[in-house]
Amino acid sequence: MTVATRQSAFVYAATESLAETALPVALTAARWGVLAWDWYTEIFSANAQNVYNTLGEGLGHMMIATILVGRIARIRYQKWVDATVAECLPADHIPDAGEMVESDPTNQHYPAMAAIIAEPVATLVVKVEAAPKPVTSAELRRQCQAAGIRWRNAHGQGRHLSKAEMLQALAA
Repeated sequence: MTVATRQSAFVYAATESLAETALPVALTAARWGVLAWDWYTEIFSANAQNVYNTLGEGLGHMMIATILVGRIARIRYQKWVDATVAECLPADHIPDAGEMVESDPTNQHYPAMAAIIAEPVATLVVKVEAAPKPVTSAELRRQCQAAGIRWRNAHGQGRHLSKAEMLQALAA
């Protein structure tokens, strides 16, 4: 009888343990599943889609209105700036730099400067020569042959002078 009691106590404890741990988790998960399904069906229902379309159209209209108001504000601001600047300038005549220098009572050197500026100026003509054509190895070999410079087999059989060495030998 002791064995049966122990086995039934074990089964009772295991059942209690499962009931306290696994069952609340399973029921909570089931509750969350039902809530998620309700939320999903509510968000994607036809009524919700109509609300989303209405909100989207409203936001689009607000964006267009914002752009238009911004452009109107920029145009009005530009007109204000133009009017403010125009108030600061004389209405009849805007003097150029020469008139400003002439009208300056502290500038006593203006006539002398004007005469110096008006004097003729010499023109410098620079003659530009065409860039020399690069000399080919064949031309350098002919020049070395004419000058009596040994270019063929200079460093041994089949080892001729390089272009730079031929130029150096011709320059010496």
